[in-house]
Amino acid sequence: MKNSWIYGILSIMLLTSCSEYQKILKSSDRKLKYEYAMKMYEKKKYSKATAVFEELYTTSRGDPNAENIHYYFAKSYYGAGDYLLSSYFFEDFVYKYPNSNYVEDAAYTNAMCYYRDSPDNPLDQTSTYKAIAQLQYFVDRYPQSALVQECNKRIDELRFKLESKAYRVAFQYYRMEYYQAAAVAFTLLLKDFPDTDRRGKCSYYVIKSSYILAINSIKSKKEERLTNVSKNFDKFAPGIKDEQDLKEVTNLAEKSKIMLAELVKLREAAEKAAQEEKDEDKIREDKKKNKKVKKEKGIQ
Repeated sequence: MKNSWIYGILSIMLLTSCSEYQKILKSSDRKLKYEYAMKMYEKKKYSKATAVFEELYTTSRGDPNAENIHYYFAKSYYGAGDYLLSSYFFEDFVYKYPNSNYVEDAAYTNAMCYYRDSPDNPLDQTSTYKAIAQLQYFVDRYPQSALVQECNKRIDELRFKLESKAYRVAFQYYRMEYYQAAAVAFTLLLKDFPDTDRRGKCSYYVIKSSYILAINSIKSKKEERLTNVSKNFDKFAPGIKDEQDLKEVTNLAEKSKIMLAELVKLREAAEKAAQEEKDEDKIREDKKKNKKVKKEKGIQ
């Protein structure tokens, strides 16, 4: 009996709330709508707030409350977790109201929209790149803001996410035995993230991938690729701190030098033999020509 009474009261409150909401939507009183939308925003009832703010926003030209409507419309979308729309309206707000008291918060929350929308590192990272760009914009635009330290912290976090994805992709190439792609991917990772804590491992895999690629290459590409092993060793080995990894790639580099020397020796010998054969062919051809000339002169 007591539960039925409680459910009845709740039902009446719900119907009253819905009735008030529908009444506000149908009302032409902008002040009433604005007050209701703000009340819903403060109560964190963002779906109702966005619906009413949207009606006010679309007809806000000339409205003295246009700036507030725009700002809280964007904030309501942010509260509702619709970061795409929230970002759109915050970017528009920053453009339209550059001198607003809200502009700093709008710029920061816009960046946070992309931050919140940034997915786990195995997925597409478009939002992550945008978040970094917007956070950096905020730092550059408002260097004295109390939020700068927080922005820098989030930028580092997002960059680590991008770095983790890059490492995952590069290692996947290595594991699948796509050694050329692996060497390129690890090299790009070191270029894009020069302060990475993975420098040692990335350097190790660049050298090892280039070595495995070289020794399994066809004859016409083997010399060039063995040369690349030595170049990669000279460039990346200083970044390897693990003794075992350094010892291994040093051994691979020495092996590649020995194989390269043998290949160069064979190539030069083959080139010399080919040149000698070419010279002999020329001598024989010259002799034939001279013999023919002499014969023709004898007939005359």
